[in-house]
Amino acid sequence: DTVVVQAANAGVVNGAISCDSENIAVLVSDKCTDLNDVSLEISETTECFIFNGYGKTFNNLYIDSDAQKTVINRANFVSTNKIPLVVSSDEFILNQATITSSGICLALTTDNCDFGLYGESTLSSTVGNALLCKAIDVNQIKNDLTTALHISGNVLMFDEGVSYLPGESPEENSYLDVTNGTIKHILSAEYNKYLEGVVNVSFDANEGVVSETSKTAYYGSAIGTLPVPTREHYKFVGWFTEASGGTEVTSDTILSEAKDITLYARYRGENQVSYVSFSPDYTGIGTDTIIDFTCKTDRASIFYYLEYSDDVNSFGGMEEFLPSDDGGIWFNTQEKGVNPFIDGSEKDYVKVWAIATYENMENSMCTYAIYKKNYSSIKVTLPAYSDISGLGNPSINGDIVTFNVPSLEDESNNYVSYEWYTNGAISCTTTGSTWELDTTYMTGGIYSIMLVAIDKDGKEYSAEYQLIIDKTNN
Repeated sequence: DTVVVQAANAGVVNGAISCDSENIAVLVSDKCTDLNDVSLEISETTECFIFNGYGKTFNNLYIDSDAQKTVINRANFVSTNKIPLVVSSDEFILNQATITSSGICLALTTDNCDFGLYGESTLSSTVGNALLCKAIDVNQIKNDLTTALHISGNVLMFDEGVSYLPGESPEENSYLDVTNGTIKHILSAEYNKYLEGVVNVSFDANEGVVSETSKTAYYGSAIGTLPVPTREHYKFVGWFTEASGGTEVTSDTILSEAKDITLYARYRGENQVSYVSFSPDYTGIGTDTIIDFTCKTDRASIFYYLEYSDDVNSFGGMEEFLPSDDGGIWFNTQEKGVNPFIDGSEKDYVKVWAIATYENMENSMCTYAIYKKNYSSIKVTLPAYSDISGLGNPSINGDIVTFNVPSLEDESNNYVSYEWYTNGAISCTTTGSTWELDTTYMTGGIYSIMLVAIDKDGKEYSAEYQLIIDKTNN
């Protein structure tokens, strides 16, 4: 009982495979142009199924064969969705075929499938896993032909409990040419997940609201349309693989693993300061200084506020803006002629706040820069007395004074921590070998810097530095 058809269209092919014959051979003629986006299912009652493509290329043609023997001759498969060939046959022959897929190219579901190669064939996966199988026996059919299965991607093999004789393991099979991947031995659950190809995608709205909480997608395929969540006073930025950090996922993202995933919504506050620049950055300031800063927000009021070193005077203002053509608000204080020194005096520094608000100050985002005087000098004297050995010389870089102390890992001193005091008030406790003091907000004058070293028995040792800051303008 044999049916052989010279198929000129998909209807002839479907008619042949549905006729319940024991042996079916489909020979695709040059006239056949409608086998793209077609699925063919071969019944387990079929003893032998032969598909001969005569070198033609088929886009998204899917063959699921349960025949006892399946033969694929000279056909090129290109798939962007499902696995193009799923074969449950005891015997499978591949003859000069090429299979390219965004996911898995070929799935063999039978234990110890007799996999015969006639010449060279190629499996190429764009996401990394090309062949899914159980234990297989790959062999050469015609001895005088160069024979190989070229695989670009991983081989995922479920062969738990199978023992191979020396020289007969898949890694030692000379007909398997695996590049851009390896042979990976996987367990049953993972094998079934890849075979099914279904990926459950869950959506975490991250304090927002989303109408669609999950969807079904497929391994090796683009994830497809994604929902758009909403959150009051925020703009949706995108979906990411982690709640913080992670990788952004779009509708075009190809699912490269057959495992369920959760995507997390990310937002940007409608009042968020997304860009801010201050000019000049750091400068000497005086009574004629006009602070110039530019900030960009999405939709908000811009509130600027100046905080002085003496904590006495302040100056600020608020402006309402509509978004510009690029969706942001630009505000430049230089255009407003803002002079922060309303009392005509000089300050050691001024902190300029740029605050973007939405409806009220509870929904605000801010940033700031500091303008300060240029210092004539910062000087630190070595301790006049010290019962702490091994102290290094302090170093000065701009406003930062770095104190160097013995390492706590040095067993010769038994120190377990350090306490630092400025003018009698504790600044911090450290366990490192350096301590950095930022003098930006410190007014000119003489400061006592006390170091207390504590050993493992609780005994204290001390040293006192003198810090001299001169903030006279250059």
